[in-house]
This record gives sequence, C-alpha cells and structure tokens, in this order.
Amino acid sequence: MTISYESFHLFLFLKIISNQSMYLFDTVSRLYIKKDTISGIRNINIRMKPI
Repeated sequence: MTISYESFHLFLFLKIISNQSMYLFDTVSRLYIKKDTISGIRNINIRMKPI
C-alpha cells in the first residue's frame, strides 16, 4: 500500500514538472514566434520603402 502511495505521489510530481516545462516551452516559443513576425513585418516595410 505504501509503495503504490509513494509511486502515485512521484507520478503526480513528475506530471506537475512536465506540465510546468511544457508551459514554459510554450511561452518561450510564442515569444520567439512573436519576435520573428515583428522582425519579418519590419523587413517587409524596409523593402517596400525604396519602391
């Protein structure tokens, strides 16, 4: 009984950690995507100006 209880807690702990890391990865990737789109828009504007 105690072994299963311990493993259950370990499972919950690992699940929480994985959720946190996924959330962190998601926010970081969103920031990078946002940065890329902003720089892409700027590049388009710079290209459009000489015409």
